Amino acid sequence: MKQPQIGIDEQKKERDIIIENLKEDLRTNFQRDKFITTQYLRDNYSEKELAILKRELDENRALRSHFIRALDYAIGLELNAVGSWIHLGDKLLIGHRDGPALLAYRIATEIDATNRWAWEGLVQTEPKLCESDSYWPRYYTVKENDPSPSSIHSETWMKFARRETDWSLKIRMITRAIQNGGDLNTIWKFIKEMGKQSIKLHQQIESNWAKMKKHEQSQQRKRTEKEQEEWFILDEVLDDSGEKAKSRECDEMRKEIFAIRE
Repeated sequence: MKQPQIGIDEQKKERDIIIENLKEDLRTNFQRDKFITTQYLRDNYSEKELAILKRELDENRALRSHFIRALDYAIGLELNAVGSWIHLGDKLLIGHRDGPALLAYRIATEIDATNRWAWEGLVQTEPKLCESDSYWPRYYTVKENDPSPSSIHSETWMKFARRETDWSLKIRMITRAIQNGGDLNTIWKFIKEMGKQSIKLHQQIESNWAKMKKHEQSQQRKRTEKEQEEWFILDEVLDDSGEKAKSRECDEMRKEIFAIRE
């Protein structure tokens, strides 16, 4: 077991966010159904409409029951227990609450970064949450090396990429493996093993990679421009004060500012 990277207080805060999210869903999405009676349905709907609506109501009530069980579990959640957070993530994922599920799995990885079930839950959920986002995962930060134990994070992305049959999603998953510092030699070897499709896949991965690097360069340029502007303002202040320092003294002051900022 790896030393937890998240404290009890932070876990309580995140658990409370999930609880409030579930309560709000129950208040806004499931309250009206309990007031609909069988007589009301018979009086207001044809037999065909009734069959469709009844099926929808049954599904909605089943989902409401599932939400209540998930809420009860979240309220009694055992903190600092990786299995409890994973189980909560599973319950939320079944109930199509992808955002809270991703949060639960992420906390599980922070409690025990060696737990494969936690990483698999996280990797399984992120695509569900982001599938409608055309920019996912283009603008994630690219890491040089996977910091997770035994590179478990990037390896899990590759594991799901191997299984995935949807071409677009497969590309995105491989991209996430690269972004999380996965071993490039292993990833390119996997791509080459795909035969004829490998050329197309390689080109699309390279295109994604180029876009990510371009975005990073743009962000770096913006940071550099902002810093240069800050240095210009600093020099102006020194000039106005009548105490313009020598370049060496300015450098020392800038180092101090960087130290404070970091």
